[in-house]
Amino acid sequence: MDPIDGVPSFSDDPLRERGVGHRLDREGFIDAVIDLIEKVGSQENSSVLSLIGSWGSGKSSILNRVSDRLRSSGRRERAWVVTEFNPWYYEGLSALQTGFFREISSSVPSGRSWRKFRNRMADLGDAIAPFGSLGGLVGVDASGVIGGVSSLVRGASSVETVKGQVEAELQKANRPILVIIDDVDRLDPSELLMLFKLIRLAGRLRNVYYLLAYDEDTLIDALGRTGLIGDDSPRRAIDYLEKIVQIRLDVPPLRAEQISSWVDEEVQTLAARHDVEQTSEFEARFSRAYFGHLRHRLVTPRAIKRYFAQVDAFLGQVRGEVDFVDFLIISWLRASEPLVYRGLIQHRSRLVGEFDWTLLGSLDRKRDVQADHDFWRRFFAHARVDEARVDGVADLLGLLFPRFSHEWSDSLHSFSGPKAVAGRISNADYFDRFFAVGVPAEDLSDLLVEAASGQILDGRSGAERARLEDAWPERATLIMTKLERGWRQDEPRILAGLTWLATQFPRLPERYDLADPRKQAQWFGRDIYVNLSDQDALTFLSALRPDPQVLQFCSFLVESAIRKREEESRLVEGLPLPTEIWLAESIERVFIGEGATNPLDYSDDVWPLFWTWARIDAAAVNRWAAGHLDAGHWPSLDLVARMVTTAIPLGVPNPVPRLSDLDLELVDRVVGLERVDSDVSGQIGGIPKSLPRDAPATPENRRNYVLDVFHARNRPSNDR
Repeated sequence: MDPIDGVPSFSDDPLRERGVGHRLDREGFIDAVIDLIEKVGSQENSSVLSLIGSWGSGKSSILNRVSDRLRSSGRRERAWVVTEFNPWYYEGLSALQTGFFREISSSVPSGRSWRKFRNRMADLGDAIAPFGSLGGLVGVDASGVIGGVSSLVRGASSVETVKGQVEAELQKANRPILVIIDDVDRLDPSELLMLFKLIRLAGRLRNVYYLLAYDEDTLIDALGRTGLIGDDSPRRAIDYLEKIVQIRLDVPPLRAEQISSWVDEEVQTLAARHDVEQTSEFEARFSRAYFGHLRHRLVTPRAIKRYFAQVDAFLGQVRGEVDFVDFLIISWLRASEPLVYRGLIQHRSRLVGEFDWTLLGSLDRKRDVQADHDFWRRFFAHARVDEARVDGVADLLGLLFPRFSHEWSDSLHSFSGPKAVAGRISNADYFDRFFAVGVPAEDLSDLLVEAASGQILDGRSGAERARLEDAWPERATLIMTKLERGWRQDEPRILAGLTWLATQFPRLPERYDLADPRKQAQWFGRDIYVNLSDQDALTFLSALRPDPQVLQFCSFLVESAIRKREEESRLVEGLPLPTEIWLAESIERVFIGEGATNPLDYSDDVWPLFWTWARIDAAAVNRWAAGHLDAGHWPSLDLVARMVTTAIPLGVPNPVPRLSDLDLELVDRVVGLERVDSDVSGQIGGIPKSLPRDAPATPENRRNYVLDVFHARNRPSNDR
């Protein structure tokens, strides 16, 4: 409901209650109109008044108030008879003419004293009809309007005779009749001239008055398209109107203060109704949107009503799921610049910055400013944005999309803004909600994630948690982004959340790109783990089932905590943390469990743990390696070959690992360089001469790479 008028804001119908005049400070204007009509009605001669205002300025609402007040007037003598003639109800000139007389005759009271008047009005309608067929008005082809020519030719009655009879009945009744005609400017040119003909030639009866409402510019344009006026002289149309209308009443325009107050009330009411928290940041962003452009477009009551009707109609579907200010702006675009609104969907990737791997090599290059400007200029032209309004609409898009703001600017450098905040339309995870006006089926609502988060932190099951886990890993990135917002570091139940994340980690696929969900999970967990006390960290680790993938997750956390302590100079040299000991022992058990398996055959789940194990407990790794080598389970060449690191190209589907490097210091700590030299000395002569450094990491290429490294290591310095 409207907060002041009590009128449903979804309706585009004109308002009738006093509130419209009160809100827009028009009650005084309505009083003046009533007084003027009363003065005009005190005379017997007919008059035509016009209420002039642009579309949406509130003309119909003012007419409703005038009509209601005249009808409810307490005066008994000469009380007004008010009728509303809507030309839109009638299709064609014949129906328009017939309807004009019918509406006037049917508007009067049903008593016997008015019966003769109704009959005489019907006679007048019949008598007037032949003027159309005889071409009585230039510019109107009204042939066949009403077939009453014969009675006139026979001389049964003249127009003036019948008109005199009607006026006599009106004088007896002693009641003024006000005919209100709204939306005159929406008639086509021929209908418009017919209406004016009826008012001028047939309707100028004593005690009958007219109040017309129209947009003057539109009406003049319509008159210009008639044969009577022509489009080459707008002044003639104005002069013609002056002959029809005796008194003009211009609707007072809304003042800036009125509009700002109304908009502010609507926003406050919406925020309260939908439980939106209003922060200083919220107010600053909407103020910039309003004073930057919206205030220049929200200048009529209809524009304001329709705008907030759009917002109110759909906000309930996304309450708590999208940013309120962004929703206010996008709702205005949907209502007022619909082609811009639809165009945003087409350019989603560009606006939200979804990564284009073809640009990987050009991220540090200067942008083509002119090309970006031309692109968006074409966008606005295609969206039919008035050239004078382009900059204003662009300002709104800049508030929604930082990337657009950057492309619209003259900056020579590539975009480097911060990550889009959750809930904002510039965030790829939320963009679709603004256009689906709800949470898409493949999405997860923030409210659902919030409920599931509570169940996870409480360590209990629930329908929301089950739905969230069903959506993992397909929507893992979105889920973690939402959970990160709600899991505070000081949350007393945070260990339960971290444990849940560790157990879900193995379900995440390995993706070799910047949006790898496994990396996101590790960094999410890291931000929690490094702030735990030593006791809480050990409690968390000890509660886990240490399978290889869970240990990969834990390795990242523990090593991150070690690095943080090193940076803070809080590590005691030679005294490992309890968490380090737990991790090293857990990894050792995994490798012992592999038995005599050749290192080249270790799975990609297990082998990554080798690097962590070697960093935190090199002595244990050395014992493990020596045991297998001494037992002859596999040659040192195969162990060192597996220690060759690999590189994986980003953004390539199903990438093939390529040989990268070999850390000889690590080889020395784990196996011993002398031992490897001794073991491979007899094989060095058989290595290929042209093994590329980025060769695929096959077992054979790995071995050859090691042989090549040790061959180069043992060559005399003058041969290198």
